[in-house]
This record gives sequence, structure tokens and C-alpha cells, in this order.
Amino acid sequence: MPTSFERVQLPLIFPLGRFATLTRAGSHVAYEISPAATSPSSPSPSPPTSASTATIPPLVYYCLPGLGDLRHSFRFLAPRLHAELGAAVVCQDLRGFGDSGTEFSSFEMEDLAGDVLAVLDTENIRTPVTIVGNSVCAAVAILLAADHPDRVASIITLGGFFRDVDNGLDAPPALVPLSNMWVRTLTPLLLNRLFGPTLWPPAYRSFFKRPPTDQPTVSSALALSLTADRRRVDSIAGLILASKRAAWDRRTAVRQPALVVVGSLDPDSRDPEGEAEALRSEMAESGYAEVAVVEGCGHYAQAEEPEAVLEAIKRFLIQTRAAAVVQNGATSL
Repeated sequence: MPTSFERVQLPLIFPLGRFATLTRAGSHVAYEISPAATSPSSPSPSPPTSASTATIPPLVYYCLPGLGDLRHSFRFLAPRLHAELGAAVVCQDLRGFGDSGTEFSSFEMEDLAGDVLAVLDTENIRTPVTIVGNSVCAAVAILLAADHPDRVASIITLGGFFRDVDNGLDAPPALVPLSNMWVRTLTPLLLNRLFGPTLWPPAYRSFFKRPPTDQPTVSSALALSLTADRRRVDSIAGLILASKRAAWDRRTAVRQPALVVVGSLDPDSRDPEGEAEALRSEMAESGYAEVAVVEGCGHYAQAEEPEAVLEAIKRFLIQTRAAAVVQNGATSL
């Protein structure tokens, strides 16, 4: 781990859990793991355990924030998953963000998927997990589910961004080349080490429609981290420019259950519900998929409306179990 490493000044999501870093590609990724799993709705979590002695329960959620955000985006949802569902929860900072290192040079979706697999291997988590991916990490969730079905039980996308501008649904076909050109031209001009620390924080805040009361504290910590190490802005630009085409092309190869959560006012899409339904219908051709719309919510449903997201996940668990029973019954006929 680099000697210059300094933690972002925010409390841990799981005070009784465990914070760790893992060396990757000359840098490191940081993550937290919840305390030992409890019975659902247990008010008293067990004390933390070491990686070598922890018993990972069947229900494991692996939470990935969006680009330019922190793992603390899950500060409300992750403890609820742990307490109310009795699940083990991993929350990871992406390359270049939060407590992860800034020496990375590649930010492709495949790189991020590799980081997840490396953490799972390091923690000896062999049980298939549920990948919870916000924004761009919805593409990571799809890649992991399609290419590593033995490691992924299901996926949950939150305000998912799955595709490149040039194969998107928002722009008319005639304007797609122009849209793509503008993104690829303006991103390095604006999101660089000179302007990025000033421009990204207000852009980030604009994606919220119902920011939680403590969001100014989190936003301030994020802004300070950008000025403290301006290489973090490289990570934002790198993830914006990274191709999501492989994930988009693999969307119909996902066999695991998928929950597509979207805020009705998500500014990242002109038609959040329409796009979510289009993705659901395509993924449903190969497996079970459903959509949950969080009314009045923006891009970060896990932070804006964690209770609504948790209820959607609970319904999803019931539906997927019912679908599995029906499928197994049909198979035995």
C-alpha cells in the first residue's frame, strides 16, 4: 500500500466490521466487510471476525458505488441489509476513489470486475454473491453475472448506466456520432487535474433529487479528497470514457435473477422507467428480471431512499424464490 495513503475523513459504514485494502495493479482497492452475519432483524451484530475464521453465510451482498462516488453511498442501505436480511455485506471503493489508491492507469469495466473477484478470493468468499451496482457499476454487475455465473447469485442495479453513448437509447441515430464526439472531447477538457476538483462536486450534487440530511458532509469529504490528490479526477474521466459495450452486449447472457432499480427523476436518463423496462424485458428472455421504480428519487436511490430500496430487495427475494420453485417444478416434470 502506498506510504501516502490517508483515509477519507468519514466514519466506517460498519464500526464493528472490518476495513481492508488489497493490492491491485500497482495500487490498492479499499473495502469494508460487515460484522459476522446475524439472524434477520437481530439488534445486536456479532463482533468482527478475521478473514481466516469468518463463516460467510449464503446471503452475501457486494456493493459498488458509481463513478466519482464513495462506498459511503451505501451507508444507509448496507447496515439494513446486514441487520434485516442477516446478510454479510461488502462495500468497496472503486479504483481511484475514496480509500482506494490513485496509481491506477486502467479503468475498464473488466478491470473493475477483476477487482471484485480478487476481493472475493482474498476473503475466501466462495458462495455466489449478489452484486449491487450503482450507475456505471451496473455494467460491472452484468459482466460478472454473465462471465462468472458460479460467483454471482443475482444482480441489483441502481440507476444503472450500462452502455456507451454510441449505442445508447437517448440520442437519435443521426446524432449519436456527434454525442459521442462531444463526450470524448469535453471529458478530458473539463475533468482534468486543473478543473476537475472544482467541477465534479457540483455535478455530483446535481444527480440527487432527495439528498439525505448528512449529504453535505459526504460531499465535502469527496471534494476534499479530490483536491488532496488530483489524480482522483483521472479516475472519473477514465470511467466515463471506459467502454461499457461488452456489458451491454452481454446483457441477454445473464441467467441469474436481476432487479433493476431506478429513480423516477434520475437525471442521468431522459426516460428512466422506459430504459429500465427495456433492459428488464431483454434480460427476462434468459432469466428472471423485474423493475422497481423509486418515485421522486434521483440517481442515488441507495442514499436517497434506502428504505424503499430495501423493500424492493425484499420483494425481489420473495419473487426469485417463488420463480425458482416454479422452475424446479417444471424441470422435474
